[in-house]
Amino acid sequence: MLFKLMTLVHLCAAFPLKCPEAAQWRLRANSHCADSSKYSCLWDDNIKEYSENCTRFDFQNAGRKSVLRGGIDADECSKERYQPSGYTLYTNASTNCILLKSFCNEEGQVVYDHGNRTTDATCICNYRRGFAFLIKPNNPCYCKPSQEDCSCFLKICSNSSHILSPDYKCTINSDLHPVTHCRAITDENDNSGRKPDVKETFLKEDNVSVFVLEPWKERSVNAILSFSAFENNGPEPELNLIEGDTLILQYMLPIKRLRLCFFKDDTLIAETVNVKKHVLEKTNVTLGDQGNYFAKVCKIRSRITKVTVQSMFTSEFNTIKCIEGEKLQFKCSVYSIDINVELSKVDAKDKQIGNITMQRDGKDHCMTIQQAQLSDAGQYMMVAGNVQKPVTVTVAAMFTSEFNTIKCIEGEKLQFKCSVYSEDINVELSKVDAKDKQIGNILMQRDGKDHCMTIQQAQLSDAGKYMIVAGNVKKPVTATVAAMYTSEFRPMKCIEGETLQLKCSVYSEDINIEWYKDDTKVKQNKNISIEIDGKDHCMTIQQAKLSDAGQYMVSAGNVEKQVTVTVEVLPEAINRLPEKYRTRYIELMQSTEVEKRYFVRIMIVGKETVGKTSLVRRLLKEEKIDDVNSTDGLDIVVHRCKINIDDGKWMIGNFTFDDRGDRIHRAVNKESLKNYMPTNISHEQSNTSSVIASTDEFKHIEVQVKNRNDISDTATLSDLETSTPMLKKKNEHLMDEEDSCLDNASLATKDTKDTDQTLENIGKIEDEGNIKDDENDINNDTKDISIENKVTKKSLALVKPLDLMSHVFSKTATSNIPSSHYALCGLWDFAGQKDFYATHQTFLTSSAIYLVVADMADEIFREGRKHCFEDFQNVGEYVDFWFDTIHCHRTIEPRVNESSIDHIDPPVILVLTGKDKYKKDEEKKRKNDLQTQLDKVLGYQSKYHHLRSIFCLSNTTDPYNEFEKLQDEISTKVREMKTWGETMPLKWILLEHLIEINKDNGKNFINLSEMADLAKHSSINILDIEDVKLFLCFQHEVGSLIYFEDIPDFIILKPKWLVDAFRCLVSDRIDDKLQHRTDSTKFVQNGQISESLILELFKSKCESQFSDQIGNLVRVMEKFDILVKVDKTSSYIVPSMMPFLPFSEVCNLVGLENQNKCKRTSWLCLKFTFLPPAFFNHVSVWFIKKYSKPENQKQSMMLFRGICVLDIDQSGCKKLLVTMSTDIIAIQLLSFSTGKTDFINRCSNIYEDLIEQVQAITKRYRMTIFYEPHFKCSSGQYFKDTISYKDLKSSTDLEYLCLQHKEPHQCKEIYLPWMNNAEKIWQDYKDLLHHDMHFLTEELTQWLSDCDKTISENLQEAQINLDKIKAMLERISGMKQTLNNTAKRCGILGVNIDNLSNEEAQEEINDNRLAEKIDDKFKVTTDELEKRMDSIRDTILQLELVDKRRSDVDSSLPIKKKESKQIEETPVKPHANDAVIEQHNLRVRV
Repeated sequence: MLFKLMTLVHLCAAFPLKCPEAAQWRLRANSHCADSSKYSCLWDDNIKEYSENCTRFDFQNAGRKSVLRGGIDADECSKERYQPSGYTLYTNASTNCILLKSFCNEEGQVVYDHGNRTTDATCICNYRRGFAFLIKPNNPCYCKPSQEDCSCFLKICSNSSHILSPDYKCTINSDLHPVTHCRAITDENDNSGRKPDVKETFLKEDNVSVFVLEPWKERSVNAILSFSAFENNGPEPELNLIEGDTLILQYMLPIKRLRLCFFKDDTLIAETVNVKKHVLEKTNVTLGDQGNYFAKVCKIRSRITKVTVQSMFTSEFNTIKCIEGEKLQFKCSVYSIDINVELSKVDAKDKQIGNITMQRDGKDHCMTIQQAQLSDAGQYMMVAGNVQKPVTVTVAAMFTSEFNTIKCIEGEKLQFKCSVYSEDINVELSKVDAKDKQIGNILMQRDGKDHCMTIQQAQLSDAGKYMIVAGNVKKPVTATVAAMYTSEFRPMKCIEGETLQLKCSVYSEDINIEWYKDDTKVKQNKNISIEIDGKDHCMTIQQAKLSDAGQYMVSAGNVEKQVTVTVEVLPEAINRLPEKYRTRYIELMQSTEVEKRYFVRIMIVGKETVGKTSLVRRLLKEEKIDDVNSTDGLDIVVHRCKINIDDGKWMIGNFTFDDRGDRIHRAVNKESLKNYMPTNISHEQSNTSSVIASTDEFKHIEVQVKNRNDISDTATLSDLETSTPMLKKKNEHLMDEEDSCLDNASLATKDTKDTDQTLENIGKIEDEGNIKDDENDINNDTKDISIENKVTKKSLALVKPLDLMSHVFSKTATSNIPSSHYALCGLWDFAGQKDFYATHQTFLTSSAIYLVVADMADEIFREGRKHCFEDFQNVGEYVDFWFDTIHCHRTIEPRVNESSIDHIDPPVILVLTGKDKYKKDEEKKRKNDLQTQLDKVLGYQSKYHHLRSIFCLSNTTDPYNEFEKLQDEISTKVREMKTWGETMPLKWILLEHLIEINKDNGKNFINLSEMADLAKHSSINILDIEDVKLFLCFQHEVGSLIYFEDIPDFIILKPKWLVDAFRCLVSDRIDDKLQHRTDSTKFVQNGQISESLILELFKSKCESQFSDQIGNLVRVMEKFDILVKVDKTSSYIVPSMMPFLPFSEVCNLVGLENQNKCKRTSWLCLKFTFLPPAFFNHVSVWFIKKYSKPENQKQSMMLFRGICVLDIDQSGCKKLLVTMSTDIIAIQLLSFSTGKTDFINRCSNIYEDLIEQVQAITKRYRMTIFYEPHFKCSSGQYFKDTISYKDLKSSTDLEYLCLQHKEPHQCKEIYLPWMNNAEKIWQDYKDLLHHDMHFLTEELTQWLSDCDKTISENLQEAQINLDKIKAMLERISGMKQTLNNTAKRCGILGVNIDNLSNEEAQEEINDNRLAEKIDDKFKVTTDELEKRMDSIRDTILQLELVDKRRSDVDSSLPIKKKESKQIEETPVKPHANDAVIEQHNLRVRV
């Protein structure tokens, strides 16, 4: 009986090659072809299968595909595909036509038209089965699936007997076919659609079609046969199974006990017995289970059952290879679309694979690990149903090189190197945790598989974690960058003249560094040295200058570090001292503790009766001002206020202590102070801060106090037997200032007595001693009296408390460190009368703030130029005068473009008093009017930049808060000044305090020996006399005391005491008792004063406080040019007290108007931008001293205020006229001689001496003024319409028109008498230029050539050559110095290129260019000679080394010879051969 076939399996085996799907195309192209763009997989008609190619690619347009027929040819699309116009088939992208035709196999659909090679199939709903379109298509008869929704639904007609027509309308069911618009469906259409249980998974043109009948898992095969039919019957002759199915072969036997044997391919595989139903069951069949099966029983064989097993996986499984980071894909095709496939890894703890995505496309499955790692390599198992397929995976490392920590030095190359799997892999570098992942300064290089990423100059910020990325693989790399410099770089500060050292340490000793300043390489010279000590480098600049400040750069490798160097200007007071003291100050600052000096000095100036004194009182919170009297000379307010350093607030009160305790507090820390503070201070003592409590450690001295500000008549001073150590240095700021100090009462005088000696050699000056200035008596109506220093009382002994530090704090502060610190403030009220202006110049300074006071009611305008000392007519002239005066003490030079000048120090605040005279609205208008007037007077002038603000006040009605605003403005401007916080030695504080103690004890003056004794105090320890002099000079410059080196026996401790002494003489208030004296009348009328009158004025005005020091006071006044000693006489002249006489009357007295008798030179006019009145006094004093006659000769000089007429020869026929105007000092020589007069030589000499003196006065009084030489015809008005030397020289004509006389004058006749020497010097300068150029270009060149021929063969010759070069270097330095001095002298005398004619100027332009060339030549030559000297020094060192070695050899040679001889006679070794060898070696060494 034939087996009934239950299952049908139809299989068409796949051909060997299958073209890749679109998703796999690129992967296949990359792996198969070197150029993936040329890969193609096409049907080959010659071999009837698909073929891959890498030669070229082509394309086909609508309706065609590419096939191979020897070459690429075009073929029509298959029936199942189409390719419309607009689509292009590229052979490197696809095998078949691009689009697959629609199947029309959805529910209810059938094919309407199959389309063609360029169009898709169209579908209709099968109306014969009751289906209609769900959505009406564009064409009612059919639908285009590729363009519209072709879904069908089962349409039910309302009449069950009706059917649907081709138009999808319900119609009667009959044999007659109704006429319809749409075409009817044929049987072919009806069967053309797909069956719902069959899915075509491969295209027909692939020659593979598999149809699977469902369900496959429940299928089994049973065959029932009877024993009688066993031989011819059994299971079905053919069984088709799927891999993993169960194979069941069942046979029925009638007899239970029979044994049934199962065979496969004639091989016994199993047997059964004693069963009626014999079954062979095999689960999970494999391909190996295929074969011919049959059974035997009793030698009867059943028919053969052919079993075939269809593979579960229809694709092969090969080893999968990928690169780390790329996609790892497991692909397979299974028998049916409803088969699930799973993937697991063998020998993995977790069989499940996490980072995997599963995709399926019908029977095709793809499992992807997105970024493969090296750990993903290994054995995997692909599972489908009961079938498992092993798959081996290898993951090649993306990076074939190891990654270690990269180390480099800052500035060097930082290189990241790696090797990758393939040459076409790109590598990128990024930094972890960086805001910008991209690295800018990086160079990418590759050499095949090797990559190198280089940061050219590594910085410290380049250290950290990096990520090297190739594909999807990231590898971390750590980079460390060692600092090139192991030392820190901080801004450097030093004082001008100090030694400046720039130090650095580098990573390694073999690193070379270079120093740069402002982008210019620094080279060693006599001032700059560069030293190296292993890793440490140091550049030293000796005596730093202001020009040494700037940006310095040190370069090591490629690493550059910037250092800002600030060279602070020496304190102004120090900078005014001689060079020796500046050098000593710098040395002192380098070797001792330092502090910062804070002080406030307020100068109140202005016209008389404008309320200056009342303003001072209101600033000090005094309400009563109705008893104010006019200031006589100068009032100094001391110990009345101090200003907070931090916030600028004023503290008003009677302070009996100074600021030094606070300054020390700022200089040291709390711990240091504990060692110096007194332990037991009583409540009363701490309140008064004047005495120290009694303890066993202290002994007391009762001191009589003469200071009226002291609280008690006596003060107890501690006198500790042991001294305290000096304070440790602390970087906090200290202050130094005292209200009673005179800031600018100093002059740089010439020494007339040498006091440069040690302390031990200074003789004691007896307080009782008398000092006489002049032994000559002066005859007058009373009696002959000579000025001397009389002793009226015994001088008080010096007070020197042993525990000076405790005394500082007991006098100044409590034991707690103050929370805020104060600077003492001094107010200086200057008299407004013009008579005092000359003496005011003595006390003016650039380190003060000025209040210029004026009345609001006065108009501010200025008159034109005036003669001599004519009085000011309006307040505008006063304001202008004071602004000019203050401008002379400015701290910066005005720039060329004065409109761009910032504020200039010292600052000025204009205070307008009398506000109470105006209503509020009128006050504002008045202030605006005065501002406009002020702009007209001062506008467009650099002096206007001193003005900071304008205040309108009423001393009588304004409340105190209005004056507080002025206080705040003063504080703000003072703290902005450069002198605020200047640095000074800390030990000077204690010496200042010790001086203050003695001042409080009644000391007004001491001598140098006493001052040196104070400086020796154990707490101060200043032992060198030169350091004492430096301290005194500094205190003199800042006005704390008055000291002149040539008057060492008279050091004035209280400047106010000196001011009171000035007032005795410089005042028109003479005691009525002295009015009858002849010399008194002479003093009032012509300013001449006798010695006896000086004594009487001091006695009458100042009682007896000056009587014992009148001689020294007179000498000091001479220093300030307040008194002028008439040479070889016993009389003096007081320039400020000379009478006023109009210039015209003076001319009549002299006889200038008589042109027949008086011959006159042209006027020499020094025209100033501003001329201080006192400046003329200093000039006139110099002329008076220069041309005054001995007392035994007749004096004929005429002295008036602003006019001097002096004899310049013995006969009196030749006179010198010196006068002034608002801005001119004018000089004219007069001759009443009947003989021929030649003025040229005398005029030239006077001009040179005058210019030299003007320079000295400017430097001496620290004034910044400018002038230029002008000239005027002999009979002209010297104060207007003058013509400059520049204009006279640059005139193309030889004459100019005099505006006063309206007639021409010869230019040379005007300027030549005065400028003759200057022009000779100018010519000498030009001759020097040409001489020096000739020497440098010819003589020196030849000399250098001769030197090159000389070779130093021994040490003596080398030293001779070195001396020759030194001598030449000194000669060149001398030539350069001479040239510079001559050029400077020309500039001082006013001769330069600006003062020449056009022709001369053109010639001088060439000379200036020549000067520049010579200057360059000097520099080049100096460098060349220094190089040669360095070379010879090296040679000398080498020769000295050679000589030393030669000497060592010579000294050791006799010893070696002696040893050799001994060895020859007595060998040291027993064998003769060894002895001979040793002797030979010894001879060689010798």
